[in-house]
Amino acid sequence: MRDLLPKKEQYLMNFANSMYAEFRQMKYGIQTCRRKTKAWLDELRKDIIEYELNPDTTITGNCGECGCKSQCSCGCGCSTI
Repeated sequence: MRDLLPKKEQYLMNFANSMYAEFRQMKYGIQTCRRKTKAWLDELRKDIIEYELNPDTTITGNCGECGCKSQCSCGCGCSTI
């Protein structure tokens, strides 16, 4: 997966602008002339950035459960890999 964190501010600003444009269209009927990106793409990028920033999603070892860096016998299943 590609890392989106270097351009995090840009993607979050695009998401905010897309949601604001959608809000104005739904509430007041004002349509913007042109969007730079699609709203679903901005929302997807925002969700991926939030996922990448979550510390629980990092894998500390090879198996991901016990954190071992080699095969072990703790019952986590990495010895079968």
